[in-house]
Amino acid sequence: MIRLLLVGVGGAGGAILRYGVAVGIGALGWQSPLATGLVNVVGCFAMGALVQVVPERLSAAYLLLGTGVLGGFTTFSAFALDASSLAGSSRASGAVYVAASVVLGLLAFQTGRWLVSSGGAGSP
Repeated sequence: MIRLLLVGVGGAGGAILRYGVAVGIGALGWQSPLATGLVNVVGCFAMGALVQVVPERLSAAYLLLGTGVLGGFTTFSAFALDASSLAGSSRASGAVYVAASVVLGLLAFQTGRWLVSSGGAGSP
C-alpha cells in the first residue's frame, strides 16, 4: 500500500508541475508543443540523473520520484497528440518535432547520467 501512495503522491506532484509549465509557456504566447517538448527533455534529463543515484526500481525514492513525479511530469501521450496535430498541418513540422524531441530527450538522459556518474552537478 505504501508503494501505491508513493507513486500516487509523486504522480500528483509531477502532473501539477507539468500543468505549471504548460500554463507558463502559454502565458508567453508560445504553442503547446514547446511545453510538451520542454517537459519531456527535462524529464528525460532528470530520469537519467535519477537512475544513476537510485538504480533500484522498487525503492521508495524511485517509486516517488521516478515512477511518480517523473511519470506525472513527462507526457508522451500529449507528445503524440502534438506531433499528430503538427503533422496534420505540415508533415515536415511534425517530423522535425518528433525527431528533435527523441534526439534531445536521449541526449538529455545520457547527459544527466554522465553528470551524476562523473561527479558533476548533483553528485553526493
